[in-house]
Amino acid sequence: MMGCPEIVEDIFKEDSFLLAEKNAGKIIDREYSDKTMWKEIIYRFTKNKGAVIGMAAILIIIVFAIIGPYMSGYSYDAVDMSRQNLVPRIPGIEKLGVFDGTIKGIDQYAMKGLDHTYYYFGTDNMGRDLWTRVFTGTRISLFVAGVAVIIDMVIGVVFGMISGYFGGIVDLVMQRIIEIISGIPNLVVVTLLMIVLKPGLLTIILALMFTNWIGMSRLVRAQVLRLKEQEYVIAAKSLGASDLYIVFREILPNTLSSVIIMAMMSIPGAIFMESFLSFIGLGIPEPMASLGTLISNGYKSMMIYPHMVAIPVTLFAILMISFNLVADGLRDALDPKMKAG
Repeated sequence: MMGCPEIVEDIFKEDSFLLAEKNAGKIIDREYSDKTMWKEIIYRFTKNKGAVIGMAAILIIIVFAIIGPYMSGYSYDAVDMSRQNLVPRIPGIEKLGVFDGTIKGIDQYAMKGLDHTYYYFGTDNMGRDLWTRVFTGTRISLFVAGVAVIIDMVIGVVFGMISGYFGGIVDLVMQRIIEIISGIPNLVVVTLLMIVLKPGLLTIILALMFTNWIGMSRLVRAQVLRLKEQEYVIAAKSLGASDLYIVFREILPNTLSSVIIMAMMSIPGAIFMESFLSFIGLGIPEPMASLGTLISNGYKSMMIYPHMVAIPVTLFAILMISFNLVADGLRDALDPKMKAG
């Protein structure tokens, strides 16, 4: 028949519809096990190598801050001018030619008749054991970090919750208070506190209580302003739930991830403030040790005895970096927007 197309031979073969990869079936049939929210958070956190390393470093430092001062047998404030400015000497390792108590080829320990004496981090210019003083100072820094978290969690969260939930004139007045407080530099606050109080840990804690919670309160307020318009909050109000119940049972749990992240990120700032104030002489007074005072004292002899400043600076840097790594890991693990598909 004219115009009728010719019958075309079938071009498809038996293997035309086979899977391109031999293991493609396994990919298609992959099963995902169910996980609770916290198991998923832990799983995502442990996948972050930097966060795991940071957490391990923090735990090790905490252990040494607890037991370290008791390992050397020396007190942090024991002065012995006959043993001043000794370089580190560690048993066992000294045979390798490092940490053997020598400086410029001279054995300081042999010169002073201390053949069987060891100072793991050496001594300072007053003959005090640096190992004990460094880990005693680390306790101070970790204590300040813990106080910073408590301040953020209590004052910042409560202030932000009240401001964001009630809004209106309450929010207006509370935000003006924050603007006034945040406009005063921390150093001015500490200086004014020193006029009334003596330099010390209490002064630093009061300085943190004065301004450190402002960032947390602003974050919580922003979260509350968003969450209080959600359907489940409106439903709770329509069912007659009290404001206290709604704030602490409906809104607060949904801001918890942001609160934890912000609290962890405030720790390095608190440690830095304590060290900075101690470095300039406004923090922990002698003979009590802190990382800031140790860095300040070691800085004066840095060119002759670099170990006095290198050891506390290294520990301080590890603390700062580790807390930042853990905070970043928690942010990635807790933030749903960061979750991969």
